[in-house]
Amino acid sequence: MRPFLARETAWGYPAFAAVSGSFGYWLTQVDKRQTEILARRRESLLEKRRRAREREEAARVGGIPAVAAAV
Repeated sequence: MRPFLARETAWGYPAFAAVSGSFGYWLTQVDKRQTEILARRRESLLEKRRRAREREEAARVGGIPAVAAAV
């Protein structure tokens, strides 16, 4: 019966582990960067919505049409 881990073929396991580990690390960093980009975009959109809501509220209270208040 052939041994499972022969000396001649054992080099493949650490090589596979190194390649898989580096790919996993790269993928983790990609996920981290994308999460940061999405968080910044979300904050930007929420700020934009808040400003628009304030502008509409000011236009409604002040009697200025919303189109004129946006200019």
